[in-house]
Amino acid sequence: MSGILLPVSDMEYDKKAFEKAAEMAKNLGMGITLLNVQNIDEMKRWSIYEEYFMIRDAGFEHISKKILENAMEFFNIRGLEVETIMEFGNPAEKIIEVAQKIESDYIIINSHRIDYPKRFLLGSVTSKVVHHSTTPVIVIK
Repeated sequence: MSGILLPVSDMEYDKKAFEKAAEMAKNLGMGITLLNVQNIDEMKRWSIYEEYFMIRDAGFEHISKKILENAMEFFNIRGLEVETIMEFGNPAEKIIEVAQKIESDYIIINSHRIDYPKRFLLGSVTSKVVHHSTTPVIVIK
């Protein structure tokens, strides 16, 4: 599927990106693929993610499905059908990989504005995607 690849992680932060993707999809007649990437190895490595360990038993796949279901609802309410993809691994690498695999026309990604300590430790997924993707990237602030 060509069209828009929209990485999804948190409805609160991603809403502006959702709105831009919906607008572009309607105006340009494009499809939208929602992508959620669970970075399990990173979550286990850094103690700043201790809160995630409490929900480990629920399963990361279940968490990813719930995130994608919530995002799908946003688009379905607006009369847009979307496809979903769930991946596990490095988020920036997976976003770039999926964009190439499905031959996306655009990646629309949110700039999360994480605080400095987390950015220093984890880096910015958005920055990595912008600098390494061959697919055009639209960054929403």
